[in-house]
Amino acid sequence: MTPEQINKSIGQMRSIFGLFGVLTSLAAVFALPAMADDPSFIFGFFLEALLAVCFWVAFSGLGKRNSTGLTFARICSGLFVLGFPILTIFGIIYLIKLWKPEMKQAFGVSIMHQNS
Repeated sequence: MTPEQINKSIGQMRSIFGLFGVLTSLAAVFALPAMADDPSFIFGFFLEALLAVCFWVAFSGLGKRNSTGLTFARICSGLFVLGFPILTIFGIIYLIKLWKPEMKQAFGVSIMHQNS
């Protein structure tokens, strides 16, 4: 991958994870009144809040290009594959891109080559 392709991929991931960070944050906020009426909604609230935190950490880490961002981007991409059927293709594409050596270098993750 060229540096331009890496920057474009990271920008696209940041956009998608930022969008889902906003959506899951709003879902968690709108779940609060439902919890007041029915305490069984507390699990849904915590799940939505956890997803929102995951998306926001990925969004922030991708911007900073640190290893935490890479890790959370992989987690969020895996969630897309497993949890959001419409976005499965994006999750698969992002996971493939995130495992490439060039992408790891962009995030400052050292690449160890082993001679077989």
